[in-house]
Order: sequence, then C-alpha cells, then structure tokens
Amino acid sequence: MSKRGWRLIQIMPLILLGLGIWIYRDHQSEIRLQMARAKKAWRDGEYIRAIELYQGVSQRHPSSRYAPHALWELATIHYYQSGDIVRAAVFFQRLAEEHADHPLAFSAELLLSEIHEEDLDELPKAARILQTLIDSGRAQEGQRDQVLFRLARIYFKMNEFTAARERLQPVLEQSDSRDLVQKAHVLAGNIEQIQNRYESSLNHFLRVLEDEECPDCHLQARLGLIQGYEFLNDLPNAIRIAQSIPEEQLSAEMKRHLIQRLTEKRRLEERQ
Repeated sequence: MSKRGWRLIQIMPLILLGLGIWIYRDHQSEIRLQMARAKKAWRDGEYIRAIELYQGVSQRHPSSRYAPHALWELATIHYYQSGDIVRAAVFFQRLAEEHADHPLAFSAELLLSEIHEEDLDELPKAARILQTLIDSGRAQEGQRDQVLFRLARIYFKMNEFTAARERLQPVLEQSDSRDLVQKAHVLAGNIEQIQNRYESSLNHFLRVLEDEECPDCHLQARLGLIQGYEFLNDLPNAIRIAQSIPEEQLSAEMKRHLIQRLTEKRRLEERQ
C-alpha cells in the first residue's frame, strides 16, 4: 500500500467524525428552524400551522432535545388556544412519560393533575398523579410542600378528610412558605369544622390573622372564626370578628347584614 493510501486510512476516522458532526449540526439546525417557525406561527395566531410544525418535531425527532419543548407547546396550544382539554392532557402525559428526566416533565404532571381536577372532574386520577410525584421523590423540598397542599385540597373535595389532614401536617410543620402555611391553616380549619371540632378550628384561623403574607386568606379565616364562635355560642367574639372585616374584603352591605344577623341573634338569646 502506498504511503498516500496509508495516510488516508489513518485520517479516515477523523474525516468520518467530522462528517458526523457536520450532519448532526445540520440536523439540529433544521429542527431549530422548524421550532422557530412554529413559534412564529403561534405568535401570529396561526395555531393549526403551529400545531403541524410542533407535531412534526415530536414525531420525526422524538429523541432530539427539542422534542420535550415541542410536546409542551402542543399541550399549551390545545389547552389555552384551542380549548381542547383532552388533547392537552394527552400531550402533557406524553411529555411526562417519554421525557421523565426532563425539567418540563414535573411541570407537565402538575398541569395534568390540574386538568383532571379542575376541568375533567376526575379527582382520584388527579390525586394519583400527585401522590406518584411524592412517592417517586421527583418533587423537591419546596415543590413537595406545594404538591402536598394540592393533594390535600383534592382529598378535601373528595370528602376524604383524614387523608387531607395527613397531607397538610408536613406543610404546617415544615414549610418555609408563609403564604402556603396560611392556606394550609385555612384548609385545616375547614376540616376541623366539618368534623365538628369547632374549638380546634379557631386555632388555625387565628394563626392566619397573625401573618399578613396571604391577604386573600384573611377573609376566609375571619368567616371561619365567625362560624366557629357562633357554633360555640360566643356571639360577642363572632360580632367582634365581623366588625373587623375590611371593606375591601367584603362589601359594606354584606358586612352590615352579617353584623345585623349576629347582633339580632345575640339579643334573642339574652332575652331567653
């Protein structure tokens, strides 16, 4: 073999490697271009065209780094623009199953559980998705608290109050999110009242009023306190809490009717 032929054999692996890199880069550029076209079509309101382009990426290049993003965009277009909840759930499910290690997979499962909870009214399925996130360890510390609270809320809707309380306890004891803790106290107080533990419910609602982190929780806590005090026949405290409700949380007319009802009830009891 000539020296020239021998040299060709020696450098052939480098040539093939370079050719492979060029083909890979060209391939990635083609996918990136298709993703850019899909994004532009979405922004221009051409949703059918955007869906076609994103589906092309997910079907023809399922192993590319763009595939999870294509599935995410398909799900969100169907959910927010087309209003096709079932199709959105399909794409979120595919993303969670086919790209389980991708950062978008966790968000996809959260939204999938929300679809089953809020849109499809399939509470047991929503609960299973969230419980799987907890059991698998995919929900990190901060995320875990959010998932536990949502799971507790679903169990509450299912009237499984013991299961709901069990999921709330770690949030109440360990969460660093003051906003989430206050929401958890409101839900825990509601559970206590449903189970006729009105005195215990007061502690949860009072804890909410100690912190200003969740203003939206304050009205719920005050109404819970009024209901608790009224059940315990402590009408002076019920009236005091009603009077403390800011007008931005409750209309002046509704507040007046509430105070009037409680005051009249107190007068009737004092006459007996």
